[in-house]
Amino acid sequence: MLRKLTSVLLAVGLLAGGSAWAVPVASADGAGKGVYVAADGNVTVTYEGKDAGFRSALYLLGADGEDTLVFKGKSFAAGTSFDLGDFTAGTELIFRLAIANRGGYSLYSGDGSRNAKGFANARAETIGGLVTRVSFEDMLGGGDKDFNDFGFTVSNSAAGAIPNPVPGAAIVMLTGIAGLAGMRSRRRTA
Repeated sequence: MLRKLTSVLLAVGLLAGGSAWAVPVASADGAGKGVYVAADGNVTVTYEGKDAGFRSALYLLGADGEDTLVFKGKSFAAGTSFDLGDFTAGTELIFRLAIANRGGYSLYSGDGSRNAKGFANARAETIGGLVTRVSFEDMLGGGDKDFNDFGFTVSNSAAGAIPNPVPGAAIVMLTGIAGLAGMRSRRRTA
């Protein structure tokens, strides 16, 4: 009986054009938070899924004006990763969700002022270690505000603000300050 019920629910989910599995959603307090690189080094994006009827593609905005295509269409499965490359700690990663429907428009992660109607169409939350979950709402002005329309995680990142320096970098900085203070005190005694 349970197996039959599970099969029916799976079939209904697929017929409805959605997924039988829920797309993880970042918490509501993550609305409008940016995604920042936590430590110098590599960053990857992992697709978590989408539950939307709109066709969309995810891009990373480039500092040089060239956007990098991360995911497009439905040709990949949840868990598919894309290597963004190496970044400097503190760099904000701005993602653009390009919507092909309704004449086409783009929505951006981070501050809502980046979006046409001033609505924060993305939520970001650090979910453990240095991993950030990002969830997009794909309709201008918020639509149904379910934020399950396109979801992914970002490695080596933190949500909300530029993260604290990596402990190793902080130790090097403190050692340098202590060394300068030591040199200064030696000059006074000489």
